[in-house]
Amino acid sequence: MKKIIVGLLFFVVLFAGCQMPNNASDSGNNNNSNENTQDLAAVALYNKLVGTRWEVEVYEGTKKSGYPDVVIFADDSITMDNVQFSINKNEFCFYEYSTDSTQGMTLKLNNITWALHLYSSVTNPLYADYKDCTITLWKDFENNTTVHQDYKFVSSSNQGGGEDSSSVNGTYSFNNATGTQKEGSITLSDGNWTYSGSKTNAPSNGTYTVSGSDITFSWTANDYSVSTTVTVSKSGSSVTLSSSEVVFFSTFFNSTAQSDGKYSLTFSYSE
Repeated sequence: MKKIIVGLLFFVVLFAGCQMPNNASDSGNNNNSNENTQDLAAVALYNKLVGTRWEVEVYEGTKKSGYPDVVIFADDSITMDNVQFSINKNEFCFYEYSTDSTQGMTLKLNNITWALHLYSSVTNPLYADYKDCTITLWKDFENNTTVHQDYKFVSSSNQGGGEDSSSVNGTYSFNNATGTQKEGSITLSDGNWTYSGSKTNAPSNGTYTVSGSDITFSWTANDYSVSTTVTVSKSGSSVTLSSSEVVFFSTFFNSTAQSDGKYSLTFSYSE
């Protein structure tokens, strides 16, 4: 009788032990599912920021030490002042929280973790007009720092000049792509431009203004207005476009190469 009881206890313990890995696995799958959902939400928010430019906004006191004056979001990089950080938006961040007026994420740049909070006076800031938004950056967030800096959305549009837009009419073609760069061309015609090329999700058209040797390109992305200015340098049929901002080059040609604080590409020009 004792042998029978001992045998039954053995099988009970063995059965219970066999069930534990399955339960642990189920729990792990649930955690992974939650993390994936959070990542997707963060990526969706980041995609809305691509192509935007933010400048420091000081309400009281002075600008906080260690924070950039300008933050620019590109598809595969974040530029703080003139320092560009490459990112993979599908891996670099996780969703932190969302309320009616706030959405946030965290990101790690050069081994420093930043928390990015987007505040809006409009319900559901994911679709709000950025002029009503403030970005707050919390530096070294993993170490629970309480210091933060506020930024406002600004347009890079150059309102000056008033020169004849037809002075730069023609097609500017980039056919020397290397690495992850994409080939393509932009045609300018009396204040309007069109894009043709292999860069995925690049805007197809927009407007431009001319001021001296500067061209300011404007377009709409995800219902938001985007503007960025490049400087033109011509040498026969060869034209170099350069800027301190990466937006134009990353948006249309997936180029983030930088030299001496400038982004530039050389195009062949035809009328």
